[in-house]
Amino acid sequence: MTKKPKLKNALKKKEFQKWLESLSHKELTIINAQLHNLIWSWLGNITIDIFNELWLDLPYLNIIFEKKYIESRFDVIDKFDSGHFGVHIKDFWPELDEIRIKTHERLNKETSGVTRAELWLLPEAMNSRADSSSEALIYFASRGEILMTSHEIKRRWHNNICFDIQRGSIFRIIPEKIKERAKENLISLSEASEILNKNGNLPRFFDFRDEDEEFIDASFLRTVEWLNVEGFNPWVDSTINNLNASTQYGIEHYKYSWDLFYYVRSNLFIEKSSKVALESLLWILINGPIENDKPWVTNWHLPSGKGYEKASYLPIASSIIFVWQRINSQGIDNAILDNATSVLYSTQLEDGSWPITSIDEEGSIMSTCFAIHALCLYKPLGWQNSCKKGVEWLKDQQSDSGFWYIQGGPATMMTVFVLDSLSLFEGGKTTFDNNSLLSLKESENKHELDMSNEDWFKKPIPKIQSKSKDDVIAKFHPKIAIVCAVEIELQYILKELKPSDGNSKIIKVVDGTETYYLGKFGFQNAVVTMSTMGTQGASGSILSIESLIRMWDPIVITMVGIAFGVDKTEHNPGDVLVANSIIPYENQKVSKGEINYRNPIPVSSPALLNRIRNVFGWEFKRPDGTIVSKHIGPLLSGEKLVNDITFKDQLTSEYPNAIGGEMESSGVWSSASKHNKQWIVMKSVCDWADGEKNDGYQALAAATSVSLCKFIFEDEFTLEGIR
Repeated sequence: MTKKPKLKNALKKKEFQKWLESLSHKELTIINAQLHNLIWSWLGNITIDIFNELWLDLPYLNIIFEKKYIESRFDVIDKFDSGHFGVHIKDFWPELDEIRIKTHERLNKETSGVTRAELWLLPEAMNSRADSSSEALIYFASRGEILMTSHEIKRRWHNNICFDIQRGSIFRIIPEKIKERAKENLISLSEASEILNKNGNLPRFFDFRDEDEEFIDASFLRTVEWLNVEGFNPWVDSTINNLNASTQYGIEHYKYSWDLFYYVRSNLFIEKSSKVALESLLWILINGPIENDKPWVTNWHLPSGKGYEKASYLPIASSIIFVWQRINSQGIDNAILDNATSVLYSTQLEDGSWPITSIDEEGSIMSTCFAIHALCLYKPLGWQNSCKKGVEWLKDQQSDSGFWYIQGGPATMMTVFVLDSLSLFEGGKTTFDNNSLLSLKESENKHELDMSNEDWFKKPIPKIQSKSKDDVIAKFHPKIAIVCAVEIELQYILKELKPSDGNSKIIKVVDGTETYYLGKFGFQNAVVTMSTMGTQGASGSILSIESLIRMWDPIVITMVGIAFGVDKTEHNPGDVLVANSIIPYENQKVSKGEINYRNPIPVSSPALLNRIRNVFGWEFKRPDGTIVSKHIGPLLSGEKLVNDITFKDQLTSEYPNAIGGEMESSGVWSSASKHNKQWIVMKSVCDWADGEKNDGYQALAAATSVSLCKFIFEDEFTLEGIR
């Protein structure tokens, strides 16, 4: 057995203690969750590249660690125990677990009650996907805090739907070509709803366990409502229709009481259902299976196989009261409300809790929350004293970590449900209150940038010399072509273009409607041209690139320049949007007022995408010192200069994975693919197509896209293996 190396502790003790004491509870929670996930979800071997990525992703590491001590461990990496996946990060870097334990201890020491619960929910919300963790997002949204943008939620949900298509449908045979597009997340939402639809029914795309089933559909509706998630109307309608359809052949009162209770916690469900439909659903619940006027009475299965005993199933009584109040029922005899209230009062246990049935001797968190919700909304005589006892009992059930749970139950949902119960009793905000719906605006994330003193801004365009194409074409053989569409883009390309070998100036060549600039871009010989905006016309991107290819025959076609970003909270001015595919949205089918996008979604050159994904060391700072990011994803492309948030939202609702949009890329794909040329598009954010378009960030956007492009082609081996 290999002897483990002796590790010098890399933690700076004094700096660590000072840093720990400076953190807010929210910061402690986020860091603790990061470290917990990093350590306990670790798969794979720790490498120097992974270490450097972590060092950049978690800036606080630089404050509390001696980097050189950790780096020295790579010299003896072969002496660490290596499991199936390699050396585990916890063995290589044990100080990380020490930090995790210390942050956890400080949180437990200084927080309690609702604060502790909210801190436990925080990482659940920040990592929410298409599952029950969305309840944490809803909770914070109801308190006025948006922790995930609607665009990011759409993107994650869209991924789930595409995965469902990729693995096939139980309803119909899905062609392999569609599955392949789904694998790349290139199916629009409208197309997906057509593919998966069977008689108006769409399968769930939310992931759920058995214990989540009663509320997961309502969680989907509530998330759409609270986070303003657009584009999922077919799934919303299908979800609501499923509840109505489930009652056609009779109901199981136990399950139905839970389903209906959760559904009416969604204002969207209530708003999209008619009054008649809502009262019909309630009427079905009110008609009991054993005693017509006492729907909560049931034959309850006794433990240990001792048979059955007649008992009151209390969530049914609570659900009737709560649903009645939420839908403001007026067409049903309300005598049932007083009977349901009497049942709740008479079955409350001495400790303040409510059991599931009237013959149970122990309280249930779920049943207690149901009862508090019902009584706090109905407010019958004596409700305050009864609910106060219930609330105190719920507080005593909180775990040391801050959440509430039942055996095998969904902790996130349970915690939100309890917090709503506590807040409802105290007259605070809830995740279902009609009056608590907020007008929530995502961060503007605006920058006021003075670019006049930046080197890249002041850099001059090199001298240019015109020559006849006949004098040049036989001697100059460019490997890359760089295409742009507006003058400011051309200016920043030319600033980075250098004279080719044997020339003292950039060469300019004209041919009919086209103008070309020849020189060195990075390490490669390059030809540069500017088309007009859009793909069409004599100098649109399609014909311009066609002419360029015929005349110069480059290996690679790349387009750089400016674009709109989809999400202000994710895409900052100057961030580079690299297209892994192009979505040409102009090809549409319009039928009965609905638009279906019926276009191919071409994928960019895999080799060039590989080069961009493996970019290390590129950095571009804005004038305010922040660093530009690169984002890789689908890019919308059409003939319209988009500056209307409604139209943009329509596009991004169909394609939630889109990271931005522009006007010329579909022409790049069209011409390059026709001639079997490798192609890639890199454009940077200058606005967000939201009606507030201006030219303030165009220079920055042009400069950053050109900078990344040049960095890639400065490597003399970038094109190796590309033909």
